[in-house]
Amino acid sequence: MAVIISEDRVRSHDWMLVEGAVGMRGRSRFVSIADQGLNSVSNFALVAFAAMGSSAPEFGQFSISYAFFTFLLGLGRALVGETALVHESSDGRTAPVSAIIGAALLPAVPGAILLCGIGAFTQAEYRSLWFVLAGAVLVALVQDAIRYALLVQGRPDLALMIDGVWTVPALGAMGVSALVGASAAVIAACWAGAALISAVVGCLTVRVLPNPVAGTRWLLMHRTSSTRYALEFSSLNASTLVVWVVLAPILGVAGVGALRGAQLLMSPLNTVFSSLRIAMIPELIRVRSTDRFRSRLIEYAAILAGTTVLWSGLILVLNDGLGGSLLGATWDGAAPLRAAYVAQYVFMAVYTLLLTLFRVDRLNRQSSVMRAVLAVLTLAGPTLLALAVGTGGAAWGFTAAVAASVGTGIFLLRGIRR
Repeated sequence: MAVIISEDRVRSHDWMLVEGAVGMRGRSRFVSIADQGLNSVSNFALVAFAAMGSSAPEFGQFSISYAFFTFLLGLGRALVGETALVHESSDGRTAPVSAIIGAALLPAVPGAILLCGIGAFTQAEYRSLWFVLAGAVLVALVQDAIRYALLVQGRPDLALMIDGVWTVPALGAMGVSALVGASAAVIAACWAGAALISAVVGCLTVRVLPNPVAGTRWLLMHRTSSTRYALEFSSLNASTLVVWVVLAPILGVAGVGALRGAQLLMSPLNTVFSSLRIAMIPELIRVRSTDRFRSRLIEYAAILAGTTVLWSGLILVLNDGLGGSLLGATWDGAAPLRAAYVAQYVFMAVYTLLLTLFRVDRLNRQSSVMRAVLAVLTLAGPTLLALAVGTGGAAWGFTAAVAASVGTGIFLLRGIRR
């Protein structure tokens, strides 16, 4: 006997499958957030173990080389990761994984060459450190691209798995190396080796190899977005780097140290904001045309607000005993700056929400304007107020820069909504 199924019933069944898939992905956003946190742990641990096992001059050299490394890593994430989140999340499992991973090699290869070139002109005892981080750029960017590809496919559980493959052995190897007094280069090599294992496992998981040719075509296809994201990142980081160089002769070592100390107290929120944004962009894109969008957005804003209020409150009530144990002698200078930095991160939470909305709606011009305002005022505001008021003025200058950027973003968003 033939079984006749109506077209309406088929459509209803298909819609139920789509709804189920969206629901599963919706629940997985918390796994995405956990993955971002785990990824940040390995980076933080590298710095901590390097500091533990290095002399002051060696750690200074590590700090310089690691600053170059983190810039290259961030540039690769802006160029490839952000582009993948914005343009491939709606397509889910059809995302061009091989191209995304291959695209990561385009900033990774010249970045590795740059680090090797700098290392060649560094003191002989520190050259190995630069060479190790050059190799780390290659494997870290490939691993990162695999992670982003899994996130846009709605498979954050696998992204969490490959980050675990990196973090767990890295922590063990770095911890043992630090305890036996190994150099920063050896500790970094342990970290890079675990990243290599993670990248190999990631390639096996997604069952593709990096395809730089397809990656080049993919970046060219999305060149408007990828170029903007890379320029936004570069301009913001260049502005931040320059302002610290400018503030040093104005405020002296103690003043810059106090600013850095207060910033360090609030730095866990940077990880939270970045993790939430990366986790929520694919989720919001996938539910953009459904009635879930509003509830997801409210949930996202509530988590941003809640974590900001909770952490800010903890920092404001921090006593001298705990503060001194965290920052040492820097605490005395950093403690009076806490209010300015709490205000800054309140605005930064709103800034993160605005940037997410711009990415979800592909409002690239608006995001570039908002971030350009932040880049310019991050340089000008703290410098001018440091000259006029001193260290406290510089702290409020950073806050004013974020506040002005948020005001610009709200103005642009309201214009679009109208």
